[in-house]
Amino acid sequence: MTGNTNARAISRNRRLPLWRNRDYRLLWAGNLVSSVGSSTVVIALPLLVLAITGRPLQAGGVAAVETVPFIALSLPIGVMADRYPRRRVLLFAGVISMLASSIIPIAYYLGNLTIGLVYAVAAVVGCGSALDQIAQVAVLPKLVSQEQIGAASGQSELIFNLSAVAGPPVAGLLLAGGHLAVPFIIDSMSFGVLALAVSMIRSDLDPDKPAGGVRWRDEILVGFRTLARYKTLRALSIMTLTGDFLFSGITVLMTVLVKSRGASPSIIGAVFAIAAVGGIIGALTATRFERAAGLVPSVMLRSWATALLFPLLATGVPPITLGVIWALMSVMIAYMNVTQMRLTISLVPPEVLGRTQSIVTFASFAVLPIGAVFTGALLQYAGPDGTVLTFTGILAAVAIYSTLSRDLRTPIATVR
Repeated sequence: MTGNTNARAISRNRRLPLWRNRDYRLLWAGNLVSSVGSSTVVIALPLLVLAITGRPLQAGGVAAVETVPFIALSLPIGVMADRYPRRRVLLFAGVISMLASSIIPIAYYLGNLTIGLVYAVAAVVGCGSALDQIAQVAVLPKLVSQEQIGAASGQSELIFNLSAVAGPPVAGLLLAGGHLAVPFIIDSMSFGVLALAVSMIRSDLDPDKPAGGVRWRDEILVGFRTLARYKTLRALSIMTLTGDFLFSGITVLMTVLVKSRGASPSIIGAVFAIAAVGGIIGALTATRFERAAGLVPSVMLRSWATALLFPLLATGVPPITLGVIWALMSVMIAYMNVTQMRLTISLVPPEVLGRTQSIVTFASFAVLPIGAVFTGALLQYAGPDGTVLTFTGILAAVAIYSTLSRDLRTPIATVR
């Protein structure tokens, strides 16, 4: 009798507005704390590596190592998220990240911190982050109703952008006085907060039909077949991956453009902050925009708006205006990310959601280093204006694809 009562209470919880949904609030708050903690380390980690080695190449190497698990392990992680209890997967991800992050301040204050240890910690935290990111997408339908998935997807994008705004100043405060290890203490604690939040969730987070009984390779292929089956999702994935490829080097491009205008470091920081605010606005308004315009028109408007805004970066406008243009594009990027996540969760059956999301995650991270090198090569050989014009051409091609694509216009109701 008690079990039935709890099940009914959990079912009612999913129908509540997001901010009255206890389990969703727990996950949201845990994610925000963890994301801000990780954002502080983005600033602190290269400073720590430079203090140990004095070599910028090592700082870049450590950052790269943390992204390797997203490429190397995303596909098997997707199988894990569908095969094993998802609460345990999330708890494992949080705990190993917490423990690994705590090693750096301990070794630092003991005087035993080496660059090899930093590389090892970055690899373990990367594994935990990849596991957490894929599993979290898979559990979201167990926490909110189908009608709330769009709003919940927007909140996930909001967390990312809020941490991008809050992380750097928090890192600056923590690093005051040369205490390089303090951000890692905060990061470790933030992983613990996320793990605690997951442990307090009452809802059943596991798929109704767990994967299993076949080889891992075959289970991974199920994810590929599922993504290929949903034509609308496939079309959006192509567009999103093209954006990931281009915008992986946007910070480098914008830094070069702003510096070419003679901007001071404080002005450069202001430009980045303005862009992050655009991402927050996009995350907050994405669902309402799509609901008002419709799926296909909203995708077309976002694509054409980005393609038309991008060439303005090469018009010689002042640095702050560059920030405003970047912010407007950030709104469009947030819109696309929210739509991609909403459709993935809405269309894909829960029992294969982990494997399907793992493919999207793998592809997204796989194109990032290629896009960064592409941007650097263009800046080297074509200059900032040539880079902007090249990007504009690619974005125009994406906009044309959004206008002509039959896959994007496949009736969603008939795909399933």
